[in-house]
Amino acid sequence: MAYVTPGTVAAGDVATAAAWNVLTNDVIDHETRINNSGMVLIASGTVSNAYQTFTSVFSATYANYFVTFRGICPTSTTNLDCQLLSGATAATTNYSNQRLTASSTSVSASATGTNSVDLGVITTSISGLSAYIYGPFLASQTAFTGQSGVTGGRLDIAGGAHSTASSFDGIKFYADVDEVTRFLTGTFKLYGLA
Repeated sequence: MAYVTPGTVAAGDVATAAAWNVLTNDVIDHETRINNSGMVLIASGTVSNAYQTFTSVFSATYANYFVTFRGICPTSTTNLDCQLLSGATAATTNYSNQRLTASSTSVSASATGTNSVDLGVITTSISGLSAYIYGPFLASQTAFTGQSGVTGGRLDIAGGAHSTASSFDGIKFYADVDEVTRFLTGTFKLYGLA
C-alpha cells in the first residue's frame, strides 16, 4: 500500500475518513513515509558468509549514504570493515581510521588499519551498526562515520576516510578484512540521502 497523506482537520472538527483522505483497506506505509522524507532504500542483502557486496549503488543521484546492519559474527567478536569498489575492483589502500570504544567502565581509543575502513564491532550476540558514507561517487575523498552497539552494553564510534580523489560505485562489507575465517550473519540495508 502507498503512503496516504492525511488531510487538514481544525480543532473541534470531527475526524472522518474523508477528512483524513484514508480509503477502506489503505494503511500508512512508514517505509514510504521515510522515503518521502529524503532517505531512500537503494539495496538490501541478507548475508551468511565473509562479506556483503553492493555493486552499482552509488551514483550522481545522492551525494551521501546511510547503511544499517543487524546481526552477529558467529565465530568471534570482529570488526565490521568496508572497502570501496570501482566495478568489481576494491580499493585496498589509502584508508585512515580512528575508533573510540566504551566497554564496561573503561573507554579506549585506537587507530586501525589502512587497507579498509573499520565501522565498529560485531559480536557473537545480536549487534547493530549504522554508518554514514560521505561522497563516494564524487571524484574526491570519501569520509565515513560509524557506530555500533552490542548486547552487553559495548559501544563503538568510528571515523575514517579514503584519501584518494576517486569516484566509486560500490562497497563491500567484511567481517574483518584481515580475518578470512570470520563471517557475518544478518541483514544490511543501504539508503541514499536526498
